[in-house]
Amino acid sequence: LVSSKEPTLSLFSVLACTYLLNIFNDLFVLLPQKRDAKVVTFFGLANFFSIIFNFFQKL
Repeated sequence: LVSSKEPTLSLFSVLACTYLLNIFNDLFVLLPQKRDAKVVTFFGLANFFSIIFNFFQKL
């Protein structure tokens, strides 16, 4: 069970980190007006990812 779960979890983590890094990159590039909306989106996604990550750990 663990061996089948680990690759999925690590792949998900890599995808999640890559996506969040892209958002961080956008935060520094975008204009201040758009940055506020991006920050709200970022925190929403970070919360979403943490919930999914916790779900995977409980499997």
